Amino acid sequence: MKPLRKLNLISDRLQEIASPPKGIFATLFGSSRHRAKVDIRVRLPQYEYLRAEMFVEDLLDLCDDEVSLGVDDLIAILYKDFLDTIARGANQKELVFKLLDKRDKYLKPSEVIKEFVNISQNHLHLTEKVIPKKIKWVVMQLEFSRKAALRGEVFLMDLSQLDPKFQLTLEELISILVIDFVTQLKAGNDAKLIQSIIDNLQDENSF
Repeated sequence: MKPLRKLNLISDRLQEIASPPKGIFATLFGSSRHRAKVDIRVRLPQYEYLRAEMFVEDLLDLCDDEVSLGVDDLIAILYKDFLDTIARGANQKELVFKLLDKRDKYLKPSEVIKEFVNISQNHLHLTEKVIPKKIKWVVMQLEFSRKAALRGEVFLMDLSQLDPKFQLTLEELISILVIDFVTQLKAGNDAKLIQSIIDNLQDENSF
């Protein structure tokens, strides 16, 4: 599979400063027809996608179908929560370590294989080899407001300036947020996560 493309929103924005566009853009996932939009391809392991879909269905049952919610809306909520956390002043050095660790764990999973290698006649040696796990992926095409996507890209650039070894695309960041959410579901944190999502849905200014 080809690597996900890296958005160039920061470069685009710098070009626009010299020739500012007319109009004001709405924020995250808004429905304004004047909103500038960008398409983002989020890659998720098949199981994690299905688990997120099941969570949404369970949430709709609890709400008696009084709300309209899909996996794309869940992703919007998770991304908004992340941006809000950053705005409140998260420890960036800790985030560099955590995000890179989760990127390798979630997006580049591997497993250790033990095998005997014949190093000489009648002499076998047990060795360990790390190989990539075979995973079936689901790719979602999502529409973000340009302002919300730009905020994420600027934050990732801040982290890359803090640590030159830090490299993470916006698509990878969003994938990590979703997979991490599903990991919490599997750990049995359903009640807490459901309440968090309901709180977001009740906030009329969330989107």
